[in-house]
Amino acid sequence: MCGRFWLASPADALARAFRVLAPAPVPPRYNIAPGQPILAVRLADEDSGTATPEGGRELVAMVWGLVPGWMKQRPGGRAMINARVETVGEKPAFRAAFRRRRCLVPADGWYEWQAQGDRPKQPFAIATAQAGVPAAARSMPQAADQAADQASDPGARPLAFAGIWERWHGPGGDDWLETVAILTRPAVSSLAAIHDRMPVVLSPGGQDAWLGDTGLAVDPVEVARRGAVKAEGAFRAWPVSRRVNAVRTDDAGLITPVEAGRDGPLQGSGQDSAQGSGQGSGQNSGQAQGDGSSSAQGSLF
Repeated sequence: MCGRFWLASPADALARAFRVLAPAPVPPRYNIAPGQPILAVRLADEDSGTATPEGGRELVAMVWGLVPGWMKQRPGGRAMINARVETVGEKPAFRAAFRRRRCLVPADGWYEWQAQGDRPKQPFAIATAQAGVPAAARSMPQAADQAADQASDPGARPLAFAGIWERWHGPGGDDWLETVAILTRPAVSSLAAIHDRMPVVLSPGGQDAWLGDTGLAVDPVEVARRGAVKAEGAFRAWPVSRRVNAVRTDDAGLITPVEAGRDGPLQGSGQDSAQGSGQGSGQNSGQAQGDGSSSAQGSLF
């Protein structure tokens, strides 16, 4: 599952990584949650309403929680924030978007929650191994400075989650909304002790295929498998404060390592691997992931 993530990379880093025009300054966000606007990279179509030529890449804001275009009313209940890659090409809510409207969702990392028996779930931050773990025991302003320095490093590159998007028109056609869902896959073994699902993270080479490899005969699992980051050691996880549970909390201190089960910063070096046992479910934010096959499908990747 992917129910929260963060993006602190500045506009110029996003422009370089995704080959789009540099957007207006993008403020760092450390607790992006369902129902909020998020950035997505897509291929412009004739109805985009932007200056981007049709078929060109553009970075746009969409609401996280997919609303199928065929719905007569905007749903008021649980939003579809995730779609399982194993079934995205079959489910009525997702299949049209998968075939014709794929996108990339920029992120610097994501959060998952590990079950702790009778104790509250422990949140973990997860990022690429190259990104490293933020230095422990830093104050929030220092952590923010560190995140900004790292994000502006020419060698740093934001992640790209595989996504699908939809354009929904309300009754009468005057009300419209663009929404997005993030694809998930079975977690790599190094992260499975935290949660049995993870977002589909596309490699730089896989991003082009995801955006452009469309058609009725396309196998979604094969497309994602070709383009997904596959290296077992590609990701690292560390425990973070339960302050991230509150959507209104949004600061760089959320990605600072803590001792598992405690909310204070570590006194030593940052935690650099996913520890613990048991397969916990993600933090329940009242959102729907979309049904599909279970994590037993891990061999698909």
